[in-house]
Amino acid sequence: PAAAADGLVPAAMQGRWAGAAERCGDKAAALELTVMPDQLLFHESVGTVKQVTQDADGRAAVEAAFTGEGQSWTRTLALTLSKDGKALTVVNDGTAVTRKRC
Repeated sequence: PAAAADGLVPAAMQGRWAGAAERCGDKAAALELTVMPDQLLFHESVGTVKQVTQDADGRAAVEAAFTGEGQSWTRTLALTLSKDGKALTVVNDGTAVTRKRC
């Protein structure tokens, strides 16, 4: 695995994402996610990217320091972009959630 350029989330994965059944732009949606070069903005937490490692298959392991609901934690999430770029699968603690691009 190689470190991503400047430790940032790959540009192809950046953008706004929502759950498959959710409406884009619904800030109250539980699966709302905005991926920025150096931040992951979830419904109730914000992750500041510390390190990104990309596999040859395009999957990115994103280590981030999170804050939300009065707590702080560090976690590494696996992000995989679909071949057509319209879906992003995020694996967190072994649980995969696929979101659609807004």
